[in-house]
Amino acid sequence: MTLRWGIIGLGRAGRSRAAAVLADPRCVWVGAWRGAAPPAPVRAFDSLEALLDAVDCVAVCSPNDQHAAQARAALLAGRHVVCEFPLAANVDEARDLFALAKAQGRVLHVEHIELLTATAAAVRGFMAEGALQEGSLSFSSPDHGWIGDPARSLGITHRNIARIHRLLDALGPPERLLVHERGPSLLRATLWFGGAPVSFELVHGLDAPRALTIQLQRVDGQTLRQRNDQVELNGAPRALVSEGGLFQRDHDAFMGAVLHGTPLYVPSERALELIHLADGLLAAPTAREIPHTTLMDGRRVSH
Repeated sequence: MTLRWGIIGLGRAGRSRAAAVLADPRCVWVGAWRGAAPPAPVRAFDSLEALLDAVDCVAVCSPNDQHAAQARAALLAGRHVVCEFPLAANVDEARDLFALAKAQGRVLHVEHIELLTATAAAVRGFMAEGALQEGSLSFSSPDHGWIGDPARSLGITHRNIARIHRLLDALGPPERLLVHERGPSLLRATLWFGGAPVSFELVHGLDAPRALTIQLQRVDGQTLRQRNDQVELNGAPRALVSEGGLFQRDHDAFMGAVLHGTPLYVPSERALELIHLADGLLAAPTAREIPHTTLMDGRRVSH
């Protein structure tokens, strides 16, 4: 079986998705709608409806505020959908999309390649061996193009669901949270996991460097520090082994679900919990600690 693919939005993510499709002999890239012009003989469609009529699978790689509507249109047309995060502006909208996919008998997958990195595997493995004492995550990146517009990016927390996911992946959902400061390009908060505090800071700006730092200390005194793609255990650098292209691995997981019913590495309940937590951080009052009731009943969800 050869699956025909369409891509919505040929920006950086769309081009990466196209490369993964082109590398798969089970697939053919039929065309794209919006973004950069696709290479010949791939067709540039003049409408979403025309694209959907010509394909079996759709990759939604457009600005964040368009994801939900485009995913819904594709599912209603009977297409399988892989979508860049965030899937939707709120958890209710995301839940409706997963319900629609189920009703249509189609696969809806939200891309989270940050979990497929060697650094994420190292953090997961570290926390699998002991309980957390305390930790921190800080992330900064520049505001270029549409991502700097809160209306198009869906706000500070939803544009950073990948950073929220790094904590959830290693620690499970938090039981309470405190937002210290929040603005269009800034969030400072504390989240508690099993009673252990984790400081969480997001900073964006035109001249902000792209940098991710995660620091975790277990109750047994062992420490892990990630700085971008480097990891230290107890102050000593750890050699990491990459398992190949991230978009290709994500594509293979999606194809396994479509062709063989293989479980996805991000199940729907995890995807919903991420948006639910992003909603909570965006709506929480500042300077007041509040409980966070998770959709996962406090359970970790492995991938």
